[in-house]
Amino acid sequence: MSSNSITVLQLTIQSIQMNPMRWLLPGALLSLAMLRLRTKPLPPDTSTLSKLPPELILRIASYLPPASAAAFSLCTKRLYALLAIPYLKCKHGHTPFNKTEFLRLLESGLPDHIVCYYCEKLHAIKRLQRHLEYTTRCDVKSNEAMRTYIHPRFSYVIFQMVMKRHRQGLDYSSLIKLLSYNVWSWCGPDEIKTSARIVDGSLLLRQQHIILVHPNNDSFFAEEKS
Repeated sequence: MSSNSITVLQLTIQSIQMNPMRWLLPGALLSLAMLRLRTKPLPPDTSTLSKLPPELILRIASYLPPASAAAFSLCTKRLYALLAIPYLKCKHGHTPFNKTEFLRLLESGLPDHIVCYYCEKLHAIKRLQRHLEYTTRCDVKSNEAMRTYIHPRFSYVIFQMVMKRHRQGLDYSSLIKLLSYNVWSWCGPDEIKTSARIVDGSLLLRQQHIILVHPNNDSFFAEEKS
């Protein structure tokens, strides 16, 4: 940006900073000034919001929680042009908000994604394989607890995917099978089977211990002699 452009932008911001507009965030002032100096027209938008003055949209956004205003900016290209600077690009333009909170707002409109609390990203349900391998899992930090109290291959990300499909009323049979686990115990001749199912909106895990005993070895069941 040339020095002349910067000067014009500063003058435009100063002209906006009148008493009725002092409620605007610094980032919103910059966004509004750049909008007024824009040489190319904004993308066409047939929504009702596009008919509102930019100042009114900024006023509406100022009453929203910062995370909600950031999500609001992604509704249309025109809203993004107006609200992206104060709520998405400018770190000091608004009260800080939790990234997971912002992603949770987006998730409601993304039926095939879930929010990951570990890496703070949106994960596509169709790309579930990476959450099964230990080397590519993002919930490795909690894996030790899951290994101890559930089973080594239990994935919290897969669990979220299962519950989302359940709430949507869609088939989750292939997903819930990934939460089951069978293993032969290394410390004895027994097998551990873990199966998962959903009951009344909650995930239940059933664990069975199958002990194999040789017919000639009755020491496992010998009664104590008095």
